[in-house]
Amino acid sequence: MFLAFGNCVLDLEQRKLFRDGELVHMRAKVFEILSYLIAERDRIVGRDELMSHIWSNVTVSDSTLSSSIHGARKVVGNDVGNPSIIKTLHGQGFQFIAEVTVLGERALDTGNNPTTPASSDIHARDDSISIAILPFANLSDDPKLGCQRRTKGTALAGVIMHHCGGAKLVQLG
Repeated sequence: MFLAFGNCVLDLEQRKLFRDGELVHMRAKVFEILSYLIAERDRIVGRDELMSHIWSNVTVSDSTLSSSIHGARKVVGNDVGNPSIIKTLHGQGFQFIAEVTVLGERALDTGNNPTTPASSDIHARDDSISIAILPFANLSDDPKLGCQRRTKGTALAGVIMHHCGGAKLVQLG
């Protein structure tokens, strides 16, 4: 299953994260923290709960959790001063605040290189419907309008393709 948020797509099965269409390497615990915070995004997750869920039966220091939260913020491009993905609520815990879109099982063809489709994926079959979804661009001078990041358009394209019968999303360029 693929989850899109901000300019990221998280592949839960392959335990991979793509940001702006590029594979982002991360530690296993950082992936687990992201996955857990996304699953529990409707509420605040306390530090103790997060520590016991991620490091069950292992005693870790508070700085280990802080370091892993910092790593999670870093891989998704979250700004601590102006959080848009992971928010810290002092004295309470953490909350995943970005909007999450479930893209489904076949929404993204990750392969070895997420931006290079297999040649057989480029050509439509005779019995299929072809839909071209071009990148979104902000043509005005107002930065508040339009999609400013490539992956938001990719995530939207994935949602559209998912609703069109689960066709593969092929990202070109």
